[in-house]
Amino acid sequence: MVTNKMSSKTFDVTDEIIGYFGSAEFLAKERRRQELMAGLMEKGVPFLSATVMAGDLQSAEEASERVKQGMPPEEALHFVGSYTRFDWAVANLPKEVLFERLPALWVGADPDDTNPEYLKLWREAFITHQGVIIQDDPKKKLPSRRRFRIYRGQVGDQVGVSWTLDHEIARKFAITGGTRQPVAGGKILELMVTRADVLAYLTERGESELIIDVERENVKQQI
Repeated sequence: MVTNKMSSKTFDVTDEIIGYFGSAEFLAKERRRQELMAGLMEKGVPFLSATVMAGDLQSAEEASERVKQGMPPEEALHFVGSYTRFDWAVANLPKEVLFERLPALWVGADPDDTNPEYLKLWREAFITHQGVIIQDDPKKKLPSRRRFRIYRGQVGDQVGVSWTLDHEIARKFAITGGTRQPVAGGKILELMVTRADVLAYLTERGESELIIDVERENVKQQI
């Protein structure tokens, strides 16, 4: 009898799933995902990356709808995919919550680090942090030397705020441009900086990442 009940339950669930894939709700979501994919690919995003990014963009739209229906933004954030999570958090979280979660949000997402508004955001967070370099793991130490070398892998000429102490990490970004597959036109940049140029040191995703104030004179002269 147990076996029969389990089989019946499995059959019911399977029917429900099959029914959903043919529903108007699913078809509307799929049409929207295809629209988002097409828009990304028109901008030159490779198919595989566009597929993932479109799903994340759609998740952000759905999270915004949840907020309209009364869900707290801090809770709705859990439904947002990595590609859009940082942008969504900046637009929806209270500033004090945003600053508290800034390191985790940054390393857990794929923000456009060339966005000048994000440099302003990190500067503001740095000031709020009383001018102390922001870290996600205070046990990890920056080089003790007065000046030290950092690297950045990128595609194109627009320089962002994310750099690394690890040349191999920069090489990987030069190969992929931050996407999920190899792309052409990558290069590695190098800088000599001091602690005064550093706004944050983030190590949770194993990239020895530095958020650099690229508008400081010492940095601008080298770029």
